[in-house]
Amino acid sequence: NTTIKDPNILYSTGMDLEYCALLIPKNKEYVFFVSEMEFQRAKQYSTIKNIQKYKKLGEELKKQKD
Repeated sequence: NTTIKDPNILYSTGMDLEYCALLIPKNKEYVFFVSEMEFQRAKQYSTIKNIQKYKKLGEELKKQKD
């Protein structure tokens, strides 16, 4: 998700954010990636508990692949 707000993010996390990503791995805990600016708000209000902040989202997603 970039500048377009995704209703699936809102449904899954309870938050309506831009510049975020939700990783849903098979048989593992969801990972919600948010910008540093939104990290504290996401920790407080998101229904997803595994929240990670990112500087370069593509690099963080590649790390999760391993």
